[in-house]
Amino acid sequence: MTYALKSAALCLGLLILCGLGGGLALAQQPAAAVVPASETSGPTPQFVIEQYAHDGGEVNPATLFTHTFTFKNEGDAPLLITRVLTGCDCLVAKVDREVAPGAAGQVTVSIRVYREWAGQEINKAAWLYTNDPLNPQVRLLMSAKVKGSPSADAMPPASDSAEK
Repeated sequence: MTYALKSAALCLGLLILCGLGGGLALAQQPAAAVVPASETSGPTPQFVIEQYAHDGGEVNPATLFTHTFTFKNEGDAPLLITRVLTGCDCLVAKVDREVAPGAAGQVTVSIRVYREWAGQEINKAAWLYTNDPLNPQVRLLMSAKVKGSPSADAMPPASDSAEK
């Protein structure tokens, strides 16, 4: 073996040995205690809701299907709704953006029911993004059966394609 190959092999061996030694030393260290964020970061909000979904039964086409969800802040810091996303342009959500500790807030979700949906089931969702570390994203679902019979040129069933 040439001097250059021997030197390269020796360096590679030392690197592997040092890498393993360092790995073993790290593996032998005791694991750090995991402390829940609520105990280390001070006061936090707590988003609580009893009803995540609402079935409207049968609704008429060419109407507005609306439901109000009520939620509470059972934490000890203000609850902020930082963002609201909807599954389609037919859905609008109005929400109380800040809820004090111990207080209740509301989200009113409205769906514009199109005539083309006659005879179909609809399932639409709104996503709320909060500052609650345990519930950073909350999905609210609205569903109903649209009255009437589908026309020959009816659209495919109306539902959200995005699942989060």
